[in-house]
Amino acid sequence: ELDIRGKWVGERKYINEYFGFVIEVPVEWHLKKGDNDDLKKTATEFLGGDDENLKALLKSAIEKTYTVFQASRHPPGTPGKTNPSVVMSAENIGHFQGIKSAKDYLLLLEDNLKLTNKKFSFAPEVNKVELGGVEFWMRNASITIGVIDVHQKYYARIKGNCTLVIGVTTISEDDENTVSELTRTIRIN
Repeated sequence: ELDIRGKWVGERKYINEYFGFVIEVPVEWHLKKGDNDDLKKTATEFLGGDDENLKALLKSAIEKTYTVFQASRHPPGTPGKTNPSVVMSAENIGHFQGIKSAKDYLLLLEDNLKLTNKKFSFAPEVNKVELGGVEFWMRNASITIGVIDVHQKYYARIKGNCTLVIGVTTISEDDENTVSELTRTIRIN
């Protein structure tokens, strides 16, 4: 069995030999390792809204995904601060015959998010980027929640039938700088 989940070495250093990189979560970040049922339930409820069929479909898809970690700059619910976050997940995508690349995966992600009752918008292009010398495909997206524009970046890396995705959520330019505290720790293993 392939180990697409990687492993933690010490408290904050994560190594994924299968995908070929290391990342270190800065000590000042709030960190939750491993699968998070609350996060999965919240995502299903948020994206599914009142549509029970859509929620069942989302729940099924989300359950096939393993959350490596969820990190936020402040503990969730900290008042008076925006809270940039980074979520990393891994998934076996062998059952999706049409996905041949990380770019394909990100385009399918867009299609799936557009099925929800939320108004996501996506940058027209999917770009190849490097984080610490590690190649990812990246897609910018945004969603308006109330009066706030929430910005997201999805980074995807595919090897064989598996994908690794890093989702970054920010609100302000300051948040972008804060997130780089974490993403700039990525390097080739």
